[in-house]
Amino acid sequence: MSPHSLKRFLAGVAVAAVSLPGLALAEPTCVYVMSKVDSVNVTTPAVAVVVPDSDAESQPVGIHLDEHEQVILGYSVRIPGIDLGTEGDLVFVPGISQNVPSISVTIPELDISPNRCINVDGVSTPAVPVKIPASVLTLPGATADVGAIIINIVGHPVTAPGKVITFDGKTIIIPEQNSGVPSVPVGTPNQSITVDVNGALQTARYLPPNG
Repeated sequence: MSPHSLKRFLAGVAVAAVSLPGLALAEPTCVYVMSKVDSVNVTTPAVAVVVPDSDAESQPVGIHLDEHEQVILGYSVRIPGIDLGTEGDLVFVPGISQNVPSISVTIPELDISPNRCINVDGVSTPAVPVKIPASVLTLPGATADVGAIIINIVGHPVTAPGKVITFDGKTIIIPEQNSGVPSVPVGTPNQSITVDVNGALQTARYLPPNG
């Protein structure tokens, strides 16, 4: 899939979710946003939304974690033009922040759209939107094909080919829908996603959405 085709695909599925939020078939395939928080790689379901670079200054939602990066405590909506800077670039906010009074308990309370996607087991799950700057899709090396993404989050490991997009310290993992096959890789941690990014094997702790 070329960068142009990938951009069109990602934008299309996000628009479908906005237009028909009540229909599971209209929901996009889940992607998984992976970031390093302190020394731990974590990941959670997301909806990729390709936007102009000028609209990508701040991620729309902050995901607030406990001090051990094991649980999603809640979410906060960032205000465009106000919540900028380094923290605005982050998806995962480490530790308990006392400076964000608008943390919501669940994703539906955020009142955002899109807010659901189809997981690897074909089930609709809560998710947060993640902005991808359009220019990233044309940068050499930013998008790569991956032969095997190992996803162990639905009670048994599955593997699927797909793509990864890397930018600003984040990795967006995009498994192909309906192509997963049962697999039992040796030593695959439970509740994890493993992917080979540029020759480096990365495993992230999967954090179930608070939805």
